[in-house]
Amino acid sequence: MILAGCGLLALVHHDAQAFAERLVLHLHLNPARHYPRIFIEAAAHLTDSRLRLLAGGAFGYSELSRDGGPRPVASDSARTGVERV
Repeated sequence: MILAGCGLLALVHHDAQAFAERLVLHLHLNPARHYPRIFIEAAAHLTDSRLRLLAGGAFGYSELSRDGGPRPVASDSARTGVERV
């Protein structure tokens, strides 16, 4: 996710639509087909502020997922060695 955030920041002040078109052609996809066209049109509507917001979201997500989530709480029997009946 950190690399995705860095990639998004690299697109700031650049033509995201041109990048999307080059990526679609590099992957040998037909730009006239439905999904590649959606991707290219979405890239055409990206602004610098949206790119920064998406990059911040990617960095935030990577920070949250880096920790591995919440830690399990030890049960009473594991902590005290006494099992309740």
